[in-house]
Amino acid sequence: MNQALIKTAQDLEQKTLDLIQAGNWSALDTMISPECKFVTNSGVFNKHQAIKLMQAMNLREANIRHVQATQCGDTLIVSFELACTEMIDDKPQSKGYSPRLSVWKQMATGYQCIAYGDFNRE
Repeated sequence: MNQALIKTAQDLEQKTLDLIQAGNWSALDTMISPECKFVTNSGVFNKHQAIKLMQAMNLREANIRHVQATQCGDTLIVSFELACTEMIDDKPQSKGYSPRLSVWKQMATGYQCIAYGDFNRE
């Protein structure tokens, strides 16, 4: 495994989680591509809808593990497990680890998320 690639992936995911927990929506906005698709058990959401979901989930105590990364050209595909305290539709979700998948495209200014899969929603 390419440890540098995994470190890049882990740093991207951790920064995203840190921004969500801090409520730094403007910084998070710059990390998400305008074309980003956010997929959950409830459906497919665009960037604007996804940010609204993230604002409502009151994310806390986020921890990631088992980060894996694959690079294809300028695209970084990341899988990992996330454990956190979060609310979905005002209902607390499981605090156990659940799988997540993100896809990042390398831009001139850094990586931007172009797709995210979150299946911890009941």
